[in-house]
Amino acid sequence: MNGPLGVCRYSNDNVIVCDKAVYHKLEEISKPGSPQFWLYLSFYVFLLIFSGFMAGLTLILNSTDLTTLEVLQSAGSELEKRYSRRLIPLAKKHYRVLLTLVTLNALGVIILPILLDRLQNSIVAVLVSAALITLFGDVLPLAICKRNGLKIGYYSAIIIWTFYYLLLPFTLPLSMMMEKMLGKYQGHFFRRSELEALIAVHSTRQSTASKDSIDADSSALPPRNLLLSEEEVRLIRATMHMHIDTARSVMVKWEDAVKLEVGEIITPKLIESIYKCGFTRIPIYEKPATPVGILNVHYLLAMKGAVRVTVKTFIFSIRDMPEAVLHPKFVDSKTKAFQLMEMFQTGCLPRMVFVTLSRKRENIVIGIASLTDILRRWMSIGDETDDISSSLNSSS
Repeated sequence: MNGPLGVCRYSNDNVIVCDKAVYHKLEEISKPGSPQFWLYLSFYVFLLIFSGFMAGLTLILNSTDLTTLEVLQSAGSELEKRYSRRLIPLAKKHYRVLLTLVTLNALGVIILPILLDRLQNSIVAVLVSAALITLFGDVLPLAICKRNGLKIGYYSAIIIWTFYYLLLPFTLPLSMMMEKMLGKYQGHFFRRSELEALIAVHSTRQSTASKDSIDADSSALPPRNLLLSEEEVRLIRATMHMHIDTARSVMVKWEDAVKLEVGEIITPKLIESIYKCGFTRIPIYEKPATPVGILNVHYLLAMKGAVRVTVKTFIFSIRDMPEAVLHPKFVDSKTKAFQLMEMFQTGCLPRMVFVTLSRKRENIVIGIASLTDILRRWMSIGDETDDISSSLNSSS
């Protein structure tokens, strides 16, 4: 066949060779209703669903990280524990699984316009693919997987593992590069300030749920039994500040403490005033501020009549009674309150200690501290007040 390009011949139905130049015949758009049309359309729908499925799984992987799954495994419902147990191994391989899902999603997004180009012209194929991918490949899967992430991830784990091993030769070197650049993935950990803010949000939600319960849609609010009360939130936030406190911040100042001087005369009026204070232990000292011991108030209240003796004489008379007068123990003012509470609980320290401040190689007593003072400081509970009367009655 002769033409403007010279001598041309058909190599096959789709290729023409003109003077050694090869020309390919443009592919025709598949006619609606033809077998080829339905084949392309079916494959297009499959890839659209597959791409959206991979996008949803990617959201699940990023939203339910390793920390969240470990929390659910420890404190979730039985169903959540079962879901999280299957997903934790995937979460531990975060970078590789993420690369697998993103790669599969990207392949689907790339192939979709190419397939639609066989059904429509190029401009229509691009516009329609963009709209369908946005709606069915991103928006709907993300909305569905956001609400049912654990359940979908649980039933899709086998599919994820299958593609994981198929694409491992490709994702392994990339994941190793990501670990070198970004560090090993360990899940999300909240800083102390972030945890405090998170707890404060729960408090705000509790207040909002209480105030708007009449006007608001009850289905939009979380169940009340899942919310923290304001008292619970306050105690949790107070506990989070424990690491800041020291013996000096929880102590009672020496000048404000209820105490007895060894030369002071014990009178009924003095005994009554001590009883009204409600303390079970009172420090004994020599002037100006030298601690001698810690008196168990029960023995003082048990005195009969109006015996007028000095505190020193009284202490000497009960020296052989168990725990009547404890030897003074001292702690530095910089001692962490956490450490101090642990020593109280383990019995390393008596129920009350003297807090000292080092000045010019001399330890000066600046206050007293007890387990009650620590609890009062952290959780704003009242003073520890024993029912001294009932205690005396039971001992008599």
